[in-house]
Amino acid sequence: MGVQMNIKSAEAKALAEKIAKARGVSLTEAVVESLREAERELKRADRAVWMDKFLEEGRRLNAGRPHEADPTAFLYDEMGLPK
Repeated sequence: MGVQMNIKSAEAKALAEKIAKARGVSLTEAVVESLREAERELKRADRAVWMDKFLEEGRRLNAGRPHEADPTAFLYDEMGLPK
């Protein structure tokens, strides 16, 4: 026995039928694929928001600190040898 979903929107039905026809799949598969795409987009958006917050925190923590041209300079002496 299948699970039912009842959507009462002429626009939703028309869009699902258009997608199903274009992809050559059933109406159910068109809806499932579209929902999967929407879920992937939400995950991408969540990661982008997380990355923005991460970068902003890094900028906040480093605000006012001098930035060296070579961040590894402290590892080497004047001759370029490891300290």
